[in-house]
Amino acid sequence: MSEIRCPACRALVRSAACGRCGADLTDVIRAVSWASRLTEEARMIFLRGDFDTSAALARAAWMLRKTDAARSVWILALLAQGRGADALKLWVEKNTSP
Repeated sequence: MSEIRCPACRALVRSAACGRCGADLTDVIRAVSWASRLTEEARMIFLRGDFDTSAALARAAWMLRKTDAARSVWILALLAQGRGADALKLWVEKNTSP
């Protein structure tokens, strides 16, 4: 799993409670895990050719956790759907954001 930071104090998360501020991070860890599963499912469904479902799952994953993997699957699914303008918009956001 990629790096997770506490939303309260930005410390690196190593357990379900932040070592710095004590915040309960159970829901954060759950959301990150769910986003990873959704991204993988979107990728598998894309490979099977169901681009509508793949795009929906990748978008949901990206809304939970804005990762390059989720956005990449989303962009590919949009392109496969013939939605090039939407895919380009996501790509431009990815490549022009700080």
